[in-house]
Amino acid sequence: MRRPTLSVLVAGLALGTALAAGACADTDPPTWLEQLGAPTTTTAAPAATTTTVAGGGPATTSAAATPITDLVAGDCVDGSAFSADSTGEATEAQVVDCAAAHDGEVVGVITYTEGPEVAFPGADQVAAYADEQCAIAFEAYVGVAYGTSPLSMVSLWPTEASWSGGDREAVCVAFDPAAQLTATVAGSAAGA
Repeated sequence: MRRPTLSVLVAGLALGTALAAGACADTDPPTWLEQLGAPTTTTAAPAATTTTVAGGGPATTSAAATPITDLVAGDCVDGSAFSADSTGEATEAQVVDCAAAHDGEVVGVITYTEGPEVAFPGADQVAAYADEQCAIAFEAYVGVAYGTSPLSMVSLWPTEASWSGGDREAVCVAFDPAAQLTATVAGSAAGA
């Protein structure tokens, strides 16, 4: 059975726009993203945080892992939240109870509109769509617009290989760059 893989992007394509507009990094990426071996840049502007997975290795995990493609809105992740395969692409996450301290929460799973006959449109286009749709999912789930909340977000989107296998979903994960979450962010209007 083919193991699903997704590239990791923390709301990324707009990074160039945000940097051109003078935004600057104000927080360090969470440890669980660094464990992928990925260079990261984090900013508070909406759709302005980037993580590019390159040369990552497996993150250590102790509980049973859930494939990224099986995550749903409301799943909370903790610890070495995303494990990566040998290419550094996220494949699994550790799902935990949202009432316990945790690192992030899935705020949405978005579906690409391209059908199975459409070739991979490229990482930039796939990432841009994830950025746009995850910001919409964030607002609907949390109750406040992304960028007005102290929460940040990571989006996990299809790779060229998984796209060729029919993968047409991106997973949107909210997290607090300053501390672990201790409750669900659903309807919390975090930052309002």
